[in-house]
Amino acid sequence: MKSIFSSSRSMLLVALAFFFSHVALFQQGIFAEAATLGAEGFTVPNLSCFTLVNKDDMTAAESDLSGIAYDPETGHFFAVNNGDAKVYELDSTYTKIQEWALTTLGTGIEDPEGIAAMGSRKFAITDENPALVRTMTLNADGTISNIVVASDGLTTAASNNKGFEGVAYLKNSETFIVAQEQTPVAIHSVNVATKAVTTLTNTLRDDYGWQSLGAVTKSGDATDEIFVVVKAPVEHRGIHRMTITGATATKNEKYAGHICDMSQPEGLTFYKGTDGDVYMLVVGEKVEARLFKADSTCTAAAGATVVTGTDLTCPAVDNSVPLCELTMEDRAKGVECLNTRCDTGVDDNEKVCVFTSDAATSSSCSRDECHAKCTSSAFSAGTPLAGSTCTHYAWDTIEAECYLFTECTVQNWDNEYTQYTMKDLTCERPLSTDFPNGCNDRTCSTADNVNAAAPAAVADAATCETQCKNYVGAFTCKYYTYNPTSQACHFFSTCSGEADSTGSNLYTLVDPTCERDYNANGMTGCPNRICDDSVTTSAVVCDQGAGTTCTLDECAKKCASYDGFGNAVQSQNWCTYFAYDTVDSECTLFKGCVGEKFDDDHTLYKQSYPQRSILRDLASGCTKSLALGGCPDARCDKDSNPFNKVCDKDNGNNGGIGGADAGGLCSQAQCEAYCVAGESDGGGYIASACTHWAYEPESSVEGRGECYVFSGCNNLLPDTYTTYAMATGCDLGYAAGGCENQRCAKATDASGADLYRKICDSDVTGAGGACTSVECEAQCRALTEITSSHWAFELAEQECYCFEGCESPGEDTYNVYKLDDICNKNYAKGGCPLTRCAKSPTNQHDKVCDADVTGDGGKCTEMQCMQKCAEYTGFVCTHWAFEEAEGECYVFDGCEAAHSDTYNTYLYDPQCQITKANGGCADVRCEKDSNPYVKSCDKDNVGIGPKGEMGLCSLSRCERFCTDNRIPGGAEVSAQLGAHCTHFAWEPESADLGECYIFSGCKDMSSDTYVTYLYESLEVAVATTASPGSTTTPMTKVLVIALTALFMALF
Repeated sequence: MKSIFSSSRSMLLVALAFFFSHVALFQQGIFAEAATLGAEGFTVPNLSCFTLVNKDDMTAAESDLSGIAYDPETGHFFAVNNGDAKVYELDSTYTKIQEWALTTLGTGIEDPEGIAAMGSRKFAITDENPALVRTMTLNADGTISNIVVASDGLTTAASNNKGFEGVAYLKNSETFIVAQEQTPVAIHSVNVATKAVTTLTNTLRDDYGWQSLGAVTKSGDATDEIFVVVKAPVEHRGIHRMTITGATATKNEKYAGHICDMSQPEGLTFYKGTDGDVYMLVVGEKVEARLFKADSTCTAAAGATVVTGTDLTCPAVDNSVPLCELTMEDRAKGVECLNTRCDTGVDDNEKVCVFTSDAATSSSCSRDECHAKCTSSAFSAGTPLAGSTCTHYAWDTIEAECYLFTECTVQNWDNEYTQYTMKDLTCERPLSTDFPNGCNDRTCSTADNVNAAAPAAVADAATCETQCKNYVGAFTCKYYTYNPTSQACHFFSTCSGEADSTGSNLYTLVDPTCERDYNANGMTGCPNRICDDSVTTSAVVCDQGAGTTCTLDECAKKCASYDGFGNAVQSQNWCTYFAYDTVDSECTLFKGCVGEKFDDDHTLYKQSYPQRSILRDLASGCTKSLALGGCPDARCDKDSNPFNKVCDKDNGNNGGIGGADAGGLCSQAQCEAYCVAGESDGGGYIASACTHWAYEPESSVEGRGECYVFSGCNNLLPDTYTTYAMATGCDLGYAAGGCENQRCAKATDASGADLYRKICDSDVTGAGGACTSVECEAQCRALTEITSSHWAFELAEQECYCFEGCESPGEDTYNVYKLDDICNKNYAKGGCPLTRCAKSPTNQHDKVCDADVTGDGGKCTEMQCMQKCAEYTGFVCTHWAFEEAEGECYVFDGCEAAHSDTYNTYLYDPQCQITKANGGCADVRCEKDSNPYVKSCDKDNVGIGPKGEMGLCSLSRCERFCTDNRIPGGAEVSAQLGAHCTHFAWEPESADLGECYIFSGCKDMSSDTYVTYLYESLEVAVATTASPGSTTTPMTKVLVIALTALFMALF
């Protein structure tokens, strides 16, 4: 009993010591000294003199803490809550005294950001949109009076949510200083008497690289300097002293230090404590507060930057994309590395479970068996990996196959596999009910990371976590370890060199990578998080400013169905994360998630591929047949589609076509048969053609269930049924995106002959080996052994199948395409090489350029051939074919049949198809409402814009903007457009300089003073603009076109 009592008494003493030291901290001078505004008796010393003395949450401000002001007359803080549009009065212990709801009390402010004390309970408060300063009296009884608009508006209105972010009141000069957050990043001065706004500087982005401001405040009684909080970019984040000279403001001192680790610094104020020392309070979202105290013996001169290291510059952000490292333990909590597999061509591996159709030779295994094989490192004896340690394993969810890996340095998308690690080497587990022990028996390296031990033993992991959050040493605590046996608590700034440590549990304060699906496993996303759109391919699809708001459910479905990141079928360029702003009903989609960071407005969700498939069906109606598994837990909307409930348990248990009790319960096969019978004429079961059927097994009768048939499936709703689309094979060609993640069945005809051919096999060297998608389509088209109707291509292995018929496609890693009878590729996509539409009665045609004709109607160039199609009046020209060797040209109305030839055929496309080398399309411009665009060069621009926009530029520079936005490899984010540039338009303002637009696509051209050009890469330009005397062969031309087609298809 004595030892137990002793231990309890020790813990109590530790807790009391912590509490009284915390109270003593305030008593030592955090309580502010009452003074008169403008006569506070201090100016701010050098920022290097300040030391962090308290790190706490200002919970009385509730949320969205965006501004702070110290009022010397009351000795209180006044804090702004941006999200709720409130102001709080707090004492020196951050206890709430009063609050004011700005919107409901009629201030006219909807988006408050900054606040400054003016004396006699009068305050200046900024409204971000529109960018204005208002003054008002915040009365002690909770009322507001004397509301006045105290500033004129900006000459150029601030962008949405980029206006006045902070305000300082310099009483001794009767001036407001306001900080404009972005576009442009600027500091303005407002004359209190006249309300006139003078811009002190709007070139902070160009001059200093600042991208976003968070706050501005005064320097005690000084009138010639201010302090601003810079939020972004990370290398400039911190507090900057600025000197005001006349109508200019220049920076001359900086501190980063503990500001680096704040989620989003938004407010700053200085005051003099009762101990005579100067204090600095920095606040940020959601309710972070950092209190610093200046050393009165510090001799560093104000205005001189003397700090070094991270005190001067925040550490660079690691924007590498982390590998997915989840264990079976994580799976039990609802998160996995779905559709992922370590690269079998890079990482050493063995396939230890293999499925074959012959049960006698098949060695498939369960997920648990695969895990057990990795646990025991069951590499085959006599192989190079025998005796190696298995670190990762991948299990095939379809064929129950298993790979074991000795490492995992590269991960690839794989439709069938789920990847697991035996041990996550980078702990990302906060203290939670899911993981109360965090990462068990683990620790960060004390040699490789700045660290410190807690001053005394602590009772539990929760207490250790609290001490980590409140730690005010030389670093910010982000990781901590706790040993339940010794009760030792240890703090770490980073966690390099993670290692095993018996008895030590490792935790992180914040999981740096969001793994939470929307509506999956009851998860609700990751609040206050977002991917960095400056380094992650993204698209805003719901925008309050554009009047396109949406619900969270709609946002998730938009992610599932989004195809704007490139060819999703070929490159897995689909949306994998989305962020939703509940207040503004805005939605941003992301391809991947690089630079995940804090965001006060958004909740971030990861969308797994299975979830994507489910939501795509919900968004667009079920597209999966019985062979593809249908759409589980969903049914077509009965209010939106013709339907009939053809099998109903209320009508009996013996349903079926023609049965005595037809209309009662039926089998799944009978349900499908009802739809088949009504597919063309309704079959008496539904008034129009059946396209979908839905089946729900009845638990009380084995093999029987209820059935609906539908004509159409608009608005698929959650339900207990599984809905199926009628199996019609794949009817989509390559241009339409094909049918992803499936492959036609390997069928045979009545004689047993195969109706398929595998013509590209990655296991074959030389002819018949791996091929491109372009080569796959071309070889299937030319195949004579079967009459190809479809082709299937697998990007990962670059393998290809050709099929004659495709009635029952099944789920697979391939993408299948209908082999179109016509050429459906325009000039930009390379057309159809060595092909010409048939000169048949169904294809009207005319040979408009003939080598045997002299003069008009004779030879022409490729561009002239295209133009002849555009101008042809004898019929509607849909296709044109050009032969380079002879300079001959055909135009066609339709292309229902085509055959091999020395011509190259192109689908006529009314959007501009003429390159710069050929003069472009004069007096037209792509429609801005129909295509993604950026005005890269604008005569009204001053300096460089947030996306690199500039003033006037040359035609060559305009073309270069398009080049820079080509997104090489599909991995890099384009500097401006965020999409693949296909056209650029230039309008001269002088002999050499003009305005420039770049576009992704050129739908709906309209008359304009611009000249629009189809983008042409340098390599293609060199190849296609050979001199008249060159000997470019038709095959060279075909190769160039084929490569262009491949490039355009992939990107």
